[in-house]
Amino acid sequence: MRNPNETHAQTEARHLQEHYDNIRSVEHRKDEEIKALQDQLQQLRDENPNPGDWVLLEDCQHGPYLVVKLQYPKCKNHKGVKVLVFQATLSQVVKQKIIDPHFGAEDSTKIAGQPDKMIYPIARFAPTLLGWNDAVLFARMLANADKNKKE
Repeated sequence: MRNPNETHAQTEARHLQEHYDNIRSVEHRKDEEIKALQDQLQQLRDENPNPGDWVLLEDCQHGPYLVVKLQYPKCKNHKGVKVLVFQATLSQVVKQKIIDPHFGAEDSTKIAGQPDKMIYPIARFAPTLLGWNDAVLFARMLANADKNKKE
């Protein structure tokens, strides 16, 4: 509120101070928003698996189809466990060193250190016993279908 005894210079100084206070307030809110966005981004990074950091828990081969249960230790969702089906052998997939649990194609975004002919999963299943059993059944069905085509 304006003081009736305030000089013109004092009024200008007060207005300038109010202006700078508003700028600081906006900058503070902006810094808080940036921090919140950085936290959300880190949470997304934590939830996504690191394709170069995995542990093989279980595997099963049916013809040309491989079922694997992998754990990505730093991944937080589903304790980092993924059940994947590949059209490859275990040695082919493991040789890559990078196992991306996401679907992809040759023109997919490249990961640092990724081989030229990256092998991606053809299916994913829930990281549960039922999901594992479904994945094994799926691989068997594909292998049987391949066998029947040849006959």
